[in-house]
Amino acid sequence: MTNISIDTSELDALASDLQQLPPKVTRGLPAVVRKGAVNIKNDWREAAAKSRHFKIAPTISFDEKAASDGFEAEIGPNRHYRAARLAGIAHFGGVNGGGGTIGDPQRFADAEEPGFAKAVADLVGDLL
Repeated sequence: MTNISIDTSELDALASDLQQLPPKVTRGLPAVVRKGAVNIKNDWREAAAKSRHFKIAPTISFDEKAASDGFEAEIGPNRHYRAARLAGIAHFGGVNGGGGTIGDPQRFADAEEPGFAKAVADLVGDLL
């Protein structure tokens, strides 16, 4: 009978690396999410600052928190400030016309998406 020996040391090392990946990603992900949130907040504030009638720019902030499946940031006008209460009109307009000078805030997240995806890919790639 012939004995066959296969060197699996590299596969073992890769498997070990892949098992360690989730905790490493979990530790690195908050910084990536925070950077994306700051970029979105800054773009949103810049657009809001151009509005003559709606002074909501200083109210735009973000909160970050750990979730059961990752890390998240909520970005937008903070309703604790009076000016933020007009954000809906500033973005989408009023029932009787007027407003709508800032546009849909989804565009700020859409603009950040490619950079965020690259940052996550870089994080995972660096850890392999």
